Amino acid sequence: MSLKILYLDVETTGLHPVKDSIHQMALIVEIDGLIYAKHNIKMKPSNFNTLPDDYVTPVGGITKQMMAGKDYVTQAAGYIQLKEILNTHVNRFDKTDKFHISGYCCQSFDTPFLREFFSKNQDTYYGAYFYSATLDIMILAANVLRYERHLLGNFKLETVCKYFGLSVAGEGFHDAMSDIDITRELYLALELA
Repeated sequence: MSLKILYLDVETTGLHPVKDSIHQMALIVEIDGLIYAKHNIKMKPSNFNTLPDDYVTPVGGITKQMMAGKDYVTQAAGYIQLKEILNTHVNRFDKTDKFHISGYCCQSFDTPFLREFFSKNQDTYYGAYFYSATLDIMILAANVLRYERHLLGNFKLETVCKYFGLSVAGEGFHDAMSDIDITRELYLALELA
């Protein structure tokens, strides 16, 4: 069986998966160490109509006006894109064919939002695509840096990447695609540490 990792980063309108919503989801599909695909899905959040006109995301500075633009698809369209990606690489009827989700702080942040995204789209098959435990790179980094942790001012992705000499490309930190690209680089650096 192939080792399938789905690197995942979501940007959201807040911290609560039920009341807040994903507005950007970046994915890297890796199978047996090779990147098969990268996807950057930008969606109008499900709570778009309740956001004030002058709304700006708490992280990343995305405005409501930007989310109303043509680069942002509906939640339903974003969900269809995600399912096409998943169905291309996983047979949901085979219990041994699933993705390991990997990301920075993904166990406590990204996966609850992804689960809720499935739920909001009336899909109960989340577990058919993903193993329940994640390959959380923040936890892996905490283990590798357990003796150096006190030297870091915080444990944000940007700080840990800087410690390893990694710099972000693209839109910068808090853009889901840039974050997931650097997160995968950090994962590879941690394997060598």
